[in-house]
Amino acid sequence: MDEVLLGKKEGGRWGLFLEELKKVSSVAVPFMAVAVSQYLLQAVSVMMAGHLGQLSLSAVAIATSFCNVTGFSLLSGFASAMETLCGQAYGAKQYQKFGSYTYCAIMCLIPICLPVCLLWVFMDKLLVLTGQDPEIAKVAWRYGIWLIPAYVIPLLHSSISSSIFPDPELDSSNALRFTRNSMLPCSCLLGFASCEKTRCFILKDVFSSVKHFFRFGIPSAVMLCLEWWSFEILILLSGLLPDAELQTSVISICFTSSSLHYYIPFGISVAASTRVSNELGGGNPEAAQISTIAVMLVTLAEAVIASVILFCFRHIFGYAYSDDKEVVNNVAKMVPLMCLSIIMDSLHVVLTGQFPTNE
Repeated sequence: MDEVLLGKKEGGRWGLFLEELKKVSSVAVPFMAVAVSQYLLQAVSVMMAGHLGQLSLSAVAIATSFCNVTGFSLLSGFASAMETLCGQAYGAKQYQKFGSYTYCAIMCLIPICLPVCLLWVFMDKLLVLTGQDPEIAKVAWRYGIWLIPAYVIPLLHSSISSSIFPDPELDSSNALRFTRNSMLPCSCLLGFASCEKTRCFILKDVFSSVKHFFRFGIPSAVMLCLEWWSFEILILLSGLLPDAELQTSVISICFTSSSLHYYIPFGISVAASTRVSNELGGGNPEAAQISTIAVMLVTLAEAVIASVILFCFRHIFGYAYSDDKEVVNNVAKMVPLMCLSIIMDSLHVVLTGQFPTNE
């Protein structure tokens, strides 16, 4: 009799586990699709440059890292303040503040863009001053000049898209709406009826929001920059090594691939954080525990599978980025470290998403 009851109990737990996997997947898969697709733009650029030669690949890597450190990280950090501000406005049902915060963000970020763009114009001279190879610096400057439009235009996207989705209860429908609206980031300002309440433009409110924007924007920018720079500076430092073209090419390939995979556990982390917070808010700690266990097992399995596949194809993996035999061989030597990094980073990002929720 006890064995029958024990079997039913274990069967019930297994059923809850499978049900939780379905719920987590419904949130994680759309989010991962969006995040990976967005980062693929940068990854494909690196791949195309790599097939032009070591010089092009290393120059693109240096230019991208320089622009990320001096520009894109600042923009993303300041724009992330919109998530907090608009989230508070949404909770207070003060929808008119959406427009005020959005106009305020654009007004504050444009002056930041101007000196950054000027910095990029003199990128080659700055890179040479820091000890980079002059030939790489020249090609990096040519690539960086064309990144200026890509820096100014996303200013609108970052500011507005952060204000479109302030609802902290993320689900699969929100992720799908993010996919749709990422193609139309200016929907709030173009006059759609669903955003009518947010289009209120009161100049006094816009200027009064500047203080709030920088109060949240500066700490957000500092935190994001410190995290982002820790990776990008390694690529810049690789340009100071002997045989800079080869070293920078190999490092950029490894970081690009690791970063591309990073968005898979990141999507799982978002789903896990949402599910755990929902269950804890509903007073179901046991369900939250099952969700945590399910997410950790899925993340570990995915990371191990990805690492094994990468390790098995390590001798041909580099050809996706370059036709240079020397680059491919050096990438193959780095793959074991990449596999270890993928497993550790995957577990880290999921746990990072869990702890703040459980506090």
